[in-house]
Amino acid sequence: EFFGGSLRAAAARTDWDLLLGYIPVIDEAGHTLSLLDPRQPGFSPERSEDFARARLRAWRAVDRELARLLAGVDLATTRVLVVSDHGMAPVHTLLDPNVLLLGKGYLAADGQGKVLPEKTAVFAVSDGGISHLYLAPRAGSEPVKREKLLADLRALFGDWKVDGVHPLARVLTRKEAGEVGLDHPN
Repeated sequence: EFFGGSLRAAAARTDWDLLLGYIPVIDEAGHTLSLLDPRQPGFSPERSEDFARARLRAWRAVDRELARLLAGVDLATTRVLVVSDHGMAPVHTLLDPNVLLLGKGYLAADGQGKVLPEKTAVFAVSDGGISHLYLAPRAGSEPVKREKLLADLRALFGDWKVDGVHPLARVLTRKEAGEVGLDHPN
């Protein structure tokens, strides 16, 4: 109700040409209440059904807020677009490429888990379902050794299985990532 009320208050003003609003309830309910896969912690068929009913209540509450917003604007002169920022999938397994790299000797760490840069050839930085592998300068300085290392890493991650399942959709080099539009200069 807070977010819907805020949008209605803003829409009631006359000094705007573009109004952007955010109602995070659908996203929050999806993240918190998507208990769909038996591999998820705390899963049971009964809890899954309870969570599904709770998600439906959240969605209906947002629907009511959007209906109130639409009732308060002149739809002859106002265009309203409702969009989503992403989809949802059940989360059940944490993947840490650095654990794989550590186990295969590409990454080195002390007894407390602190990475030892001087002994590390490859380090992964992961976020939002994607990981970037960074080669240490010494690991990628010679072209032939660099290409061999890249081929070895492609095979390592391409063959990676967790509970008998390949968790990665694709393994791309920087060039291949550019070919699918993932070529930001940074």
